[in-house]
Amino acid sequence: MAVNRYSDLTEYLSNLNDAVWHASFEQIEAILGFSLPPSARNYPAWWANNPNGSRHSRAWMGADWKTENVNLTGGAVTFRKTGKGDRRRSARGSATILPTETQLQTPPKSGLPVPNFFDLASVMYELSVVRPVFHSEADFQHALAWQIHKQNSALKIRLEYRPPELGRKYQE
Repeated sequence: MAVNRYSDLTEYLSNLNDAVWHASFEQIEAILGFSLPPSARNYPAWWANNPNGSRHSRAWMGADWKTENVNLTGGAVTFRKTGKGDRRRSARGSATILPTETQLQTPPKSGLPVPNFFDLASVMYELSVVRPVFHSEADFQHALAWQIHKQNSALKIRLEYRPPELGRKYQE
């Protein structure tokens, strides 16, 4: 079995006690001992969380971390622990239990059916990877609606519209 050249990153993340790590590309390169490829600096998709994909994404996902907030211009990325009931010390010193990935994707238990539930955080992340910039609010609305539809096609998504009876006339 070949050794993953990103295994030093896996080891580093596995030993971190924090739930979030804001890392510059230079910090990551120092841990790895080599420069990141040009695609890491030019394409947000390089930082996508794909457990069955590239060696580099398996490096952080294998340590139960995910990437978010990729900033190519600033040369930085945020890693967030996804572990199973991660524990973190609060400012008062007591343990805080963070929700697991499954708990974040499960609708609240109210006894009522929640057919329109979807994971907004993952929708926004996927959208940021695919479309980091929008040319208008309407462009963003349409892209967001499509991304929600891709995650849960059973949802009935309706964008806001101007009723025909209002026309284009303004009140004076």
